[in-house]
Amino acid sequence: MNVRLVDIVAVKSEWQTAHAIKALEIEGRNPAIAAMAGWARNNQQDYKRLMRAIKLVCGNEHLRNPKYLKKSDNPKHDDVYEIRSDKGLLRLFCFYSRGTKDVVICTHGWGKCSSRRQQDAEFEKCARFKRLYEEYSTS
Repeated sequence: MNVRLVDIVAVKSEWQTAHAIKALEIEGRNPAIAAMAGWARNNQQDYKRLMRAIKLVCGNEHLRNPKYLKKSDNPKHDDVYEIRSDKGLLRLFCFYSRGTKDVVICTHGWGKCSSRRQQDAEFEKCARFKRLYEEYSTS
């Protein structure tokens, strides 16, 4: 299986002072970048808010503000996070690279709805992507 990390073109290199941010590509498909491209076209206001949150994540060693970065409450999800557009509906799910927190790896996007169950399913999806990345990045 072909699993690799790719740059997110919209994320400027000068933002990435504390963490690099990459997107997970699996078999040539990249759900995070696809979601971001759609949001840039169709939801510009929330997209700008999300980019501001990404800039904060990249530039801060320990961002603890849940308005912008929130860890899953469920221990089954194994240290996965959502980058959030403050007061917006967009979410970009991610995790930190194993062994070091130098790289934030984005897996996929989601437009928030009122369903807690759906949000939990999206965190679980991110956790599956994380396990897949860890399995194939070491082999």
